[in-house]
Amino acid sequence: MNNSNKNTDIDILFTVEVSSQPFADQLLLTNLAQSTEKTANNSPVIGTSIVQVTLNEPVLNVRKGVVATNDPLAQFTGSIGPVPFNPPGSSSPAFTAPITSAGLASSPIDANLVQAQGGDLVTFAISIENTGTGPNGAFDVTFSDTMPAGFQIPAGGLNLHVTDGTGTPLPYTDLSGGLFGSGLRLVDPSATSGALARFSDTSRYFSPI
Repeated sequence: MNNSNKNTDIDILFTVEVSSQPFADQLLLTNLAQSTEKTANNSPVIGTSIVQVTLNEPVLNVRKGVVATNDPLAQFTGSIGPVPFNPPGSSSPAFTAPITSAGLASSPIDANLVQAQGGDLVTFAISIENTGTGPNGAFDVTFSDTMPAGFQIPAGGLNLHVTDGTGTPLPYTDLSGGLFGSGLRLVDPSATSGALARFSDTSRYFSPI
């Protein structure tokens, strides 16, 4: 038995790695430490302490709408988007750049089309914006779509463009069957930099089809 009642400090150091499993942006990972000792009469004394880490993750905000048609009698309902779009079949970029975060916030891409007729060409647009705080961006971004009922790919092809908000093409990999099959995956610039950078005015994937 030690009757001097001297304090003793124990310093325990260890390193752990944050999992790559999906987790909500800005939520807390909590580590709990607990110590247990017993008094002279064998009663337990428990001490606890926690430390928290705020996790920064990408958050992808997806929008889709009709942005152009070659039928002057067809009418749009809802917001076409923040910038003008070129007629179906146009070369890339199919819109007047830039598309910005502020522009999408005020004029989102979510319009529908009414009074379209057989044989009309219709341009859909999908935007994916990274609004998260992960400093390295979003990795392995994969996207696909479902062919709307009553539509078919034109004889001249899908005329697919994959660009950022400035109109600059983004490299991608076809995972088999294209956009309406297994989908497409954006090519990450490096092992430490995702294809969709963290939230900014032009950090978005934008694909008019």
